Parts: sequence; C-alpha cells; structure tokens
Amino acid sequence: MAEGRFFVVGSDGKQYGPVDPITLRKWVSEGRVNPQTDLIEEATGASCKASSIEGLFGVGPNSTAPPVMGAPSYEAPQPAKRGGMPGWAIVLIILTVFGVCGVSILAAILFPVFQQARRSAQATVALSNLKQLGLAGIMYAGDYDDRLPLSMESAHAAKSALFPYTKNASVFETKNPKGGEILGNKKLNGFKMSKILSPADVPMFYDSMMWPNNRGLVVYTDGHAKRLDFGLLQSQKDRDPKVSYPTGTSFVPATRSMP
Repeated sequence: MAEGRFFVVGSDGKQYGPVDPITLRKWVSEGRVNPQTDLIEEATGASCKASSIEGLFGVGPNSTAPPVMGAPSYEAPQPAKRGGMPGWAIVLIILTVFGVCGVSILAAILFPVFQQARRSAQATVALSNLKQLGLAGIMYAGDYDDRLPLSMESAHAAKSALFPYTKNASVFETKNPKGGEILGNKKLNGFKMSKILSPADVPMFYDSMMWPNNRGLVVYTDGHAKRLDFGLLQSQKDRDPKVSYPTGTSFVPATRSMP
C-alpha cells in the first residue's frame, strides 16, 4: 500500500484530510471511503480513485468492497437542553399569587369596616359642631339680655350673631355626606332662655338630613347634643319653647303652656 498522505474528496465536493494510509484504511472499514471516492495525493497533488490504491480494499479478485458511503460525516454539537423552571421560581410565583389574592380578600373584608368607621367619625365631628352651636347660642343669650338671636331658622341665619362665640366657620356647615344643612327652631327667634320650660327637650339646631342607621343629630337649648331616631327628631324639631315637655315624651307635648 502507498505510504503517502491523501486528501479525501467527499460527495459534497469538499476535501477532508490529509490522512495517512492507516486512517484511510480505517475510513474504508467504516464505509466513509469507497472505491469510487476521489483521492488527492498531498505530496504531488495528483488525483486518483481510491480503488487505485494498492491494498486499500484488500488483496485478490474475490475481495469485496464495502458499501458506498458518502464523505466522512461529523455531527454538529447539539445545544444543551434547557431545564424547566427552577423550583424556587415556582414557589415564588405561588406565594405571589396567594399574596395578591390574600390582600384582595382582606381589602374586601375591611373596606366596609373602614367605611363605617369613617362615617362614624364624620357623625362625631358633626355632633361636636352642633354642640358648639348650642353653647354659642347660650353664651349669646348671656350677653344679650337672656335672648337668643333674632334669626334661628338655620345655622347660616344665626351665623353673624354666633360666629364671635365659635371662631370657626366650619361649625355652621353640615358634615353629612348626603348633603343638606343645619337648620334651627324658628320658634326660638329672640326668645328668652329663662322662659323655655323644657330646655332639655326643645331642639335649638339639628342636621336636616338623615345619617346612617336612620339617625338624626340635634342640640337642645340646654346645650346637650345627641343622636336619636330621625323620625323622632322630625317630631321634635319645631317644639314650642313655651310648652313643658315631660322627659320621655316624644310626640305629644304636655298641655301646660306659659301664660
């Protein structure tokens, strides 16, 4: 067998090698080189068929050539398969989903509670403002011959007279989210405080609109303010200061009146 080195011309027309005779015989045994494969001698550049190389395909007329194969093939490296999502990432996603759901559920539960607390706080402020108006009316009467302001139909009507005693314009405005205004008992216009027979039962100012839970807010001529049933407030709002209202009577006044 020849001792030189050869380039192998593959079926794709590309040259592989150069390879020595041992490697060339190995390629023959692997089916990479067949008798019709073109070879190019490295030293001389001469081209020949693989079948012309003595001893490459065995000796003797009964030698059997290996099956015809193409040029040496080389498998391209395959990209490494990516693994699935890491376990910690799955756990993080699950915790995030549960966290968002938990916050949403908690907000749905607490929102009505917060709303109720907010309305309760507004009602407390509104009741405090009414009490300030009632005390301002009492102080005004103490400075003006025991008489209340001449205009008691509403907080706005009495504002010019009572503002010096409150120093706070907001007490003359309702805090009710439904709107309305602060109204007064017009039967108290210019009335003497000492002539009111039932100061604890005669309203001075009240909120015109109903608050949550059917409540009404009112301040009486003795200066105390309270929450009560809105229907009951409507029956009391225009009570006559000249009538005596025994404690506990809500709708029917006593018949005794001032002479």
